[in-house]
Amino acid sequence: MKLSIVLRKDKRNKHGYIPLVIQYSHGKKVQRISLDLSILEQHWNAQKESVNTSLREHLQYNQKIDNAKSFISGFLLALEDLRNFVNAESVVFADIKSIYDIYTSKTNMSPSGYYDAINYLVEKYEIDNWRVVKHNETSYSPIVSAQSSVTQPSKNDEKRKVFLKAWDAYLEFSKKTKKKSTWGRIPQKLNAVKEYAKHYGLPLTFEIFQIDFSEKFKGYMLSHHRNRNTGEIGVVNNTIHNILKDITTFLNWASKPAIGFNTLHHFREWKSKKEKTDRHYLTVEQLNKLFTLELKQGTPLDKCRDLWVFSAFTGMRIDDIVNFKPSCVQDGAIDYIAGKTGKQCVVGLNSFSKAILEKYNGNLPKQTKQHMNKNIKKVLDLAGFSQIMVTRTHSIGSERVTKEMPLSEAISFHSARRSFINWCISKNISVAHLSTMVGNDVSSLMIYYKKDKNMMKEIMLKAELA
Repeated sequence: MKLSIVLRKDKRNKHGYIPLVIQYSHGKKVQRISLDLSILEQHWNAQKESVNTSLREHLQYNQKIDNAKSFISGFLLALEDLRNFVNAESVVFADIKSIYDIYTSKTNMSPSGYYDAINYLVEKYEIDNWRVVKHNETSYSPIVSAQSSVTQPSKNDEKRKVFLKAWDAYLEFSKKTKKKSTWGRIPQKLNAVKEYAKHYGLPLTFEIFQIDFSEKFKGYMLSHHRNRNTGEIGVVNNTIHNILKDITTFLNWASKPAIGFNTLHHFREWKSKKEKTDRHYLTVEQLNKLFTLELKQGTPLDKCRDLWVFSAFTGMRIDDIVNFKPSCVQDGAIDYIAGKTGKQCVVGLNSFSKAILEKYNGNLPKQTKQHMNKNIKKVLDLAGFSQIMVTRTHSIGSERVTKEMPLSEAISFHSARRSFINWCISKNISVAHLSTMVGNDVSSLMIYYKKDKNMMKEIMLKAELA
């Protein structure tokens, strides 16, 4: 394992500026953490891993680089101190990124990443009888209890092992029965429960899920949990609802007689309701503007635009777009099994979807989901949609928060599917036929429907004429 600070030259922009990153390399695997700094190559001293004095902002830049170096040295020292407990080969890049995020999220950054790395690794690898003594503002030392080899496990220790064994078994079960987009989030839900238990000093066992757990957990997530994406305290209500929903699914699975892990059923008394949120989409006029936007053919933005429009006129999810095969097209329609629901979907081709398939000789271009979500915002900016302002409202606890943002920021790749559903509804396509095309139950389709006042007026006028 090697950690260093380097210029990411393959990301040089048109003005010559190159991002600075922490680079992690192990064998042939190379991954990076951005320092949110970009400089010209002439200002970089690769040997010293520092910015030259020729750059006016060299002091500020080098301070951030020095912090990154402190993190690296502290992290490697933590690995060395824990060598008897943690195999360095088992520490993955996601761990390093998580520790760095913790290290940089603090208002008063610690002198090194050592303390943060120790705490993270001790918790992840469940190292018992380990503590860190802080001597002063710049010195920490690890101490393992001399009695660690003879300490008998407590009753809670045994229960904790049973709980974690159940969670691991549920994860393996989910990998066999659910899509990766679903089971891939399960470890994050466990981390949320661990944080909750640690905050209130509770043992991580099945007994933590009492009848009042849902309300206490909501309170913790709203008042104490730090959002890793924004760095702010608190998350929206729907995020809490989704976590509780997944915890409930796990507990329900663990309670089955054939599984035999959990005997508590308090979770069946929990109450959590998902709120309807603003779901933005493009109108037919906007779709036409996007489809006819001139882009250099064959570029990532051109391919992303075509994939998005194809989804907007077929209703296919991003995963189904990624897995699309020419054999799905039969007799002027796309016939496929939806990856998320496992249901058969049949949707006819129109002039837009036909044109895109003809452009690529029946084979849709390939792009990762991450790049598609990133590139579509760039395309929408080029189309002028950043000038259209929309609002997004969500709840944090009892507070309703409304945020104004450009339409290009509010749109994701999944918005194409919403555009298709709303377009079909505007054309008075029956919900039953729409269900066949997109593979959703009729009731679940309503979450995509954004009420159109003009449409409601037209429906009532037709009713009066009849």
